[in-house]
Amino acid sequence: MDTARILDGLSDIGCGAAEARIIQSLCEEEDRDGLVRLLRKRRNCLMEELRSSQKKVDRMDFLIREIRKEQKTQGGK
Repeated sequence: MDTARILDGLSDIGCGAAEARIIQSLCEEEDRDGLVRLLRKRRNCLMEELRSSQKKVDRMDFLIREIRKEQKTQGGK
């Protein structure tokens, strides 16, 4: 994959300017191992954000179910 395509996709994955400069430097140095390592690190951060958000959604779903159950036992208020 060429450097331009890699750099074009960085904003889509949430990379900031500093991280983009590091990635550009790795591309220019043709350090594919370093590039993959950095992208995997970024991916791990995104996965952690995803898991955190999923926990929040799960908690919200629980609260909604509990409120609905309570409504049913109180006659549908």
